[in-house]
Amino acid sequence: MIAITNTTAFDVQTSFDALNKVPSASVINSSIQGAMFKTTQITTALKNLLVSISNSYYNVPGNIIFVPFDINYPIRVLSLFSLVGFGKNAVDGTFIFSAKPNNLDKITSAIIDELIIFKSYIEKAKNAFKVGTWAQQANIIRGMQNADLQKLHELGVYNSTNENTLKLLNIKPASTGRFLEIETSPSMPVTTLFNYSNTTIRLRIRIEHIQKSKGLIKRIIKNYFPEQINSQLITHNIAPNSSWQINYENKIRGGECTIEYLPNNETWNSDTIRRFIFYIRGTNPASQQVKGYLDKPQITGQPNTSYLSRFWFLRRLIRHESASGKDNRLHQFYPYKKDGYGILIKNGLPVFGAPRGYGLGQIDNYGSLTREQAMNVGVDLNLLKPGGVKEYQTLVDIHGRTIDKDGKIVSSDEAIWNWKINIDSIIDVLESKVPPVLNKINSIKTRVLNWNNTHPDDKVIKPNPVVYGDITYDWVKSSIAEFSTSEINALFLPSEVSTGTKKSFFDAMLLKTYNGLGVKSLGQFHFLDIQQEANSKPVLSIHEDAGYYDDNKKPQKNYYVRAVTNTDEN
Repeated sequence: MIAITNTTAFDVQTSFDALNKVPSASVINSSIQGAMFKTTQITTALKNLLVSISNSYYNVPGNIIFVPFDINYPIRVLSLFSLVGFGKNAVDGTFIFSAKPNNLDKITSAIIDELIIFKSYIEKAKNAFKVGTWAQQANIIRGMQNADLQKLHELGVYNSTNENTLKLLNIKPASTGRFLEIETSPSMPVTTLFNYSNTTIRLRIRIEHIQKSKGLIKRIIKNYFPEQINSQLITHNIAPNSSWQINYENKIRGGECTIEYLPNNETWNSDTIRRFIFYIRGTNPASQQVKGYLDKPQITGQPNTSYLSRFWFLRRLIRHESASGKDNRLHQFYPYKKDGYGILIKNGLPVFGAPRGYGLGQIDNYGSLTREQAMNVGVDLNLLKPGGVKEYQTLVDIHGRTIDKDGKIVSSDEAIWNWKINIDSIIDVLESKVPPVLNKINSIKTRVLNWNNTHPDDKVIKPNPVVYGDITYDWVKSSIAEFSTSEINALFLPSEVSTGTKKSFFDAMLLKTYNGLGVKSLGQFHFLDIQQEANSKPVLSIHEDAGYYDDNKKPQKNYYVRAVTNTDEN
C-alpha cells in the first residue's frame, strides 16, 4: 500500500520512518504524477530515471546497469529516494510519498555525484555522455530548468592549455567562480575546450558586454569567435577526445562569454543549441606599464617621438580622466574591491562616463554624422536602432570610424577593452584637434598684427600668466611643433622656450578643445580668445571654463584645463 500526499515541502513527521528498502518501479510510477516536480516534462523525466535506478538495484532483466556497485551503494540509493519524498509508514511499514520539488537540485546532484564510482569531474564527464546513462539523464533534467544548472557538459572549459582541474570552470560556481582575467599586456586569457562526448562538437563563442547608464542601454558590444560575417553562421568543430584553444583573433574583449554548441549531427537553432557561460574581466595596467607605453617612440611620421614628448600633459590627462586619484593605478576598468568578481559587480568592467566615454581617455568628443552622412560612408543607422538587427551596437564606416545608433563617432570596441588602443585613441583625438587650434591661433595672430600695425601706439597687451599647481601657462614657445613657429610667438617679445614648469597658452587651448569648448548658448571660447568685434581693439582674455547643461537642463561650468593640469602625473 502507498500513501501519497500532495505537498511540496516534506519534513520528517511521526507517520514517517526511515526507508529500509528501495521503492519498486510500480511504486514509483503510481507515486510520481503530473507536475509534482516543477513541470510535467521534468516530473516524467525524473520518474523514468528513478525507475531505471530502481530496476538496476533489483537487477531487473534488460535494465541498463551503469554504476559499479560498492559497499555504500545501497545506502546512497535509499538516501536518494528519501530526497525524492519516499518514506516508510511507521505503523504498517508501507511506502508513504510526499513530493519534494525543492530538493530537485539535490536529487540530480546525488545521482551525478553519488551513484557512480567516478570521482573526478573529467571521469564523470567522459563517462556520462553515453545514451541512457543516469548522469546524463540527471544532467538533462537540470538543463530543463535552466541550462546554467547543468553539472556536466560535453565540453570541459579550462583556463589553461591542459586538463588542469584547478583551472576547470565547470566545477566552479556559475555566478562567482567562472571569471577569467585579461592580462595587463594586454592579452586574452588562455581558454581551452575539451570534447568529452563521443561525437564531434560544433561550436562558437559569443562575447557580449551591455553598457547601461541610469538603467538604460547605451551600447552593446558583441563579438563571435570564429567571427560572424554578414550574419552567416560560422562555427568550429572539435572531434571526440580532442581540444581547441579558443582563438580570439587578436581582439581584446570582455563581458559575458557564452559557448554555444551542439553535436555536429544536430540542427543548429536557438532551441537546440546548448550553452556554457563564463565571464572575462579586465585588469588595470600598472602605472609603469602605462608610462613605458607613453615613452615608447611611435608617433606616425616621427619615429623618434613618443606620445609623451609629443604631448607633455598626456599622463596628467589620463590620470584625471580615469579617476585614478592617489592609488597609483590608471583605470581602464573599475578597480578591484573587497567584494571581488560577480555577475552584478562592476569590478573589471570598462570605466564608463556618460555620455559615451570609456577607459583611460573617456573620449566622447569625436564628432557626429547626420543620417545622410552616415549612409554616404556605408553606415545604415536604422540597423542600430532598438529593434534593428544590430540594435545598440556600432558599425565601422569606410574610413574606419566607429558609429553608434545616434550617428556619433565613438570609441572602437577594441579601445574599450584594450588600454593601449584607448591611449592610441587619445592621441588620434589630440592630433585631430591640432589643426583647428592652429587655425584659431592664426586667427588671433592676424587680429593682433592688423591692430598693432594700424595702432602702433596702442598695441595689444599679452595676457597675464595662469598658474595651476606646478605649471604656469604663459606666452612661451610651445613644445608642440605646429604651435611653436617664430611668427606666432614673436607677437610678444621676448619669446621664451617652454620649460618643465612653464608652458604655452596654446597647449592649454589644445587641452580645452580636446574636452570641448562648451555649448554656444553659454559662450563658446577657446582658453585664449578674443571676444571683441572685428573692428574693435582685440583683448586677449583667458576663458578657463566651458559651459554646458546638466541632465536637468541647468547650466554648469567645466574647468577642464585646471583639473588636468592640477592632476599629479607621477
